Amino acid sequence: MTTLGGCTERVHAGRATAYPEAALVDVLRGGQLGAYCSGALIAPSVVLTAGHCVKGQQGFVPDAWTVTLPYAGHQRIEAADAATYDWESTNGTVDPGRHDIGLVFLARPVHLPPGQCPRLATEPLRDDTEVVHVGRLHAGRLSTTSLFVGEPVPVTDGAAAGFPFDYDAQAVIARGDSGGPVEQPGANPHLI
Repeated sequence: MTTLGGCTERVHAGRATAYPEAALVDVLRGGQLGAYCSGALIAPSVVLTAGHCVKGQQGFVPDAWTVTLPYAGHQRIEAADAATYDWESTNGTVDPGRHDIGLVFLARPVHLPPGQCPRLATEPLRDDTEVVHVGRLHAGRLSTTSLFVGEPVPVTDGAAAGFPFDYDAQAVIARGDSGGPVEQPGANPHLI
């Protein structure tokens, strides 16, 4: 663990092989790779990621995405389209009064076995519920082939910290690793 600005940053605990829905999302413009994000397969042709991974930032607006599912047969799929929900960049940062949700629509469906299909939370988690982040960073280094799962971190409602659509944590869950799912460990099926 390292300390950043008074928060403890937890490094990822290990490969995310138990999360077949976890996805590498490569963000492109004009055929050139411009950003790396993470995501999660939430339907046969839909990957959930961060809105800024879909719309980009000033100076880099993506026009294509490639998704790789390293723990679901290492399938690599081009996106047919992408969209955001209630997200706009505000001076190059995320607006806390909006959602940061992006959807990448795959050109062909991916089918996970029924017991491995994740579900989305339909209500806020109780305060002090532990979650893990699944993403591309391992000990501060980016991976282009693997995803990693972090140590469990307790979260609380983010409204008091000015993020009404998010959670708050005493630890930095994944600095610089956008779009990967935050999941409740031990939930069956996985709960995003």
